[in-house]
Amino acid sequence: MQNWLIIRGNLEAKLQFIYFIPSSNGLGQAGLIKKAGLDNILDDPQKVTSNQIFSGPDGLAGFLFSFCQPKELKYKPAPAVSSEAEKTNCQGFDKSQQVWQKSNCGKYYIGFYSDSPPTEKELARDVQITGHPVKLGHGQTQTETQTDTDKWIIPLARIFPAGTKLPQSLILGSNGEVVTETLPKFVRFSAMCEKLWREFEIQIGLAAGEKSMTTAEGFTLATEALAINYRINVDGINILKLFNTQNIAQILLAVIDAQTVQAKMTELVGSSQDEKKKLEPPPATERSES
Repeated sequence: MQNWLIIRGNLEAKLQFIYFIPSSNGLGQAGLIKKAGLDNILDDPQKVTSNQIFSGPDGLAGFLFSFCQPKELKYKPAPAVSSEAEKTNCQGFDKSQQVWQKSNCGKYYIGFYSDSPPTEKELARDVQITGHPVKLGHGQTQTETQTDTDKWIIPLARIFPAGTKLPQSLILGSNGEVVTETLPKFVRFSAMCEKLWREFEIQIGLAAGEKSMTTAEGFTLATEALAINYRINVDGINILKLFNTQNIAQILLAVIDAQTVQAKMTELVGSSQDEKKKLEPPPATERSES
C-alpha cells in the first residue's frame, strides 16, 4: 500500500483545495481518491496530506485530502502538543472559516479557506505545456489580497499553421522515418480541439459550413485545457467562479492558437494596404500663378 504523507506538528503547509471524501468500507486512501475521480489532482502520494475526521461536510465521516507543493513546506521545531490527536492532525474541518461545495458527481466535497482561495501559482503543475496566458477571475470568492488578473497558461493543443505543443509519442517507422502519435490521454481532447478549429475557420471565413459546438462542449473543452497545466477540475473552477462569458471565449481561442492567426491576418492586411498605397498615383499638385 502506498504511504500517504501526513503533516505533523513539526511541519507547516500552505494548503490548496481541500477535498473531503466520505468513508467507504474496504477502500484505502488511494482507493478512495481513485473512486472519487481525483487521481489526476492528488496524483503524487508524497505530496498529498490526509486526515481522518468523524464530522465533516453534511456531518459525514471520512477523509480530508490536499495537495502540497514542496516549495510550500516549511520545517520548524515541533511545538508542544497536549494530546495525541493534535500530534497527528494535518488539517481539520472548520465550516466557519472554510467554503465548501458538493462536487457535481456527488462523490466528494471541495473546499478552501475563505480568506485565501487557491491561486494560479498554487495550483500550477510542476511541468506545464507552452501556451497563451489568459486572465481568469475569482468571482464572488475574490478577496482584498487577490484580484481577477491571475494569468493562467492555456496549453497550445493546436498551433498555427499545424502541429501541437502537447507531448506526443515518437515512433520509428519501417523506412527509418520518425512518426509522431497523439498520447492516449490527449486523444479525446485533441479531437475536441480539431472540432473547435474547424468552427474557428468557419467563423473567420476560411471554410464553409455551420457551427455545431454547444456551450456545454465549449465549457468542457476549456476545463480540460486548464486541467492540463493545473491541478484543477470542473468543481474547482465552479467554486472559484473562474469562468465568465468573456474569458471562456479567450480560453477557447488560446487553445487553438487563434491569437497567432489573428496577428498574421492583421499583418497581411497591413501589408496589402501598404502595397496598395505604393500603386496609387501621387496626389495632383496645383500650380501657383506667378
